[in-house]
Amino acid sequence: MIFYSYAGGNWMKKNPIPASETRWGSFNLLEDFNKMALKGILEEAAATKNASKGSP
Repeated sequence: MIFYSYAGGNWMKKNPIPASETRWGSFNLLEDFNKMALKGILEEAAATKNASKGSP
């Protein structure tokens, strides 16, 4: 237990598990970042009204 606290204690202090989650880690942070990036891309594409048919 002492080594576990030494090795991961700083991460656990800086990244507490949110109340809505049962676990939390770096992959959750990556997932949140990717969702926000994708949302921004999609909103920007949806706002473009003069795109030619079939364009990305």
